[in-house]
Amino acid sequence: MKALFRKDFQNLNKYQSSIEEGFQDGMVILDANENPFPKAQNINRYPKLERNELMSLLSNQLGVNSDQLFIGNGSDEVLDLICRLFIDPKEDEVLLFEPSFSMFETLVKLNFGKPVKIQLDESFDIKVEEIKSELSRAKLIFICSPNNPTGNQLSKARLQSILSLAKGIVVVDEAYVEFADYSVLDWLKDYPNLIVTRTFSKAKGAAGIRIGYGIANPEIIAALDKISIPYTSSILNLNAAIEVLKNEEIQDEIIMIKNERLRLEQALATKKQAVKVYPSQANFLLVKFENANETYVYLKSNNVLVRNRSQLQGCENCLRLTIGTPEENQKLLNLLQ
Repeated sequence: MKALFRKDFQNLNKYQSSIEEGFQDGMVILDANENPFPKAQNINRYPKLERNELMSLLSNQLGVNSDQLFIGNGSDEVLDLICRLFIDPKEDEVLLFEPSFSMFETLVKLNFGKPVKIQLDESFDIKVEEIKSELSRAKLIFICSPNNPTGNQLSKARLQSILSLAKGIVVVDEAYVEFADYSVLDWLKDYPNLIVTRTFSKAKGAAGIRIGYGIANPEIIAALDKISIPYTSSILNLNAAIEVLKNEEIQDEIIMIKNERLRLEQALATKKQAVKVYPSQANFLLVKFENANETYVYLKSNNVLVRNRSQLQGCENCLRLTIGTPEENQKLLNLLQ
């Protein structure tokens, strides 16, 4: 695995913070030049116990070891660090699929990688047999499943083929996995080149706290720790994430969103403006309209904001509709009526 790391990171030393110095609760803390006078939520201190507690909760809920987890300031930071760790600037190819999460290409370019973009098929799945040469060359491969903006979950068999054929690292972004039928998390034991990324921003209802995380083999996690800036997640954010994980009502919210997704899908199928409603395993629907631009402007003028994806190849005349509350969804349907 180390041979895949960016060349000038292969022998990098890690910055040693209090977390690695054997910090324990109740110690007299005179090592980090913090203000010693207590403040609300312990904000005068760097986050130590809070990060450890969140790691422990995630580890138990996911069924993985803590050395397989990396917590970031949103999953965007995790994805950025993955690019930084593996891409040798201006040398390495990174395989991307279209249409998909647009930040992948942005992060690859910011880290001076060479994006190689492959169009998904008509079902928004990956044409594995046609890209074997690209799979063997790419240092990194980014896959979003369920995919954004299309909503579909990619084929299990095709994902496994990609992991078997890839010579580099395969990143599967599972931002919407709580709304889907399956996860690739259990595959980590079979594929050491797999990294799974997730977020608190979608199903967990905590987009404002900017917490994301990656799950991978310990060698990759240790390397991400080495190249990351210490303490990027604040005590306030970490404490909020801990409370989110303890909140049992979130599972009821996920069920309601899935039920509303089905209701919206069935109702939209009866609207003459909606040409096609694509199947979704996420908390949104991709819908093809007779005239997406006009529909977008009309909805916005009536205080309903959706995402116009018409400019993406394969998503012509399509709007992405997030599943809202039952009342919000009904307003959308009433306007389309």
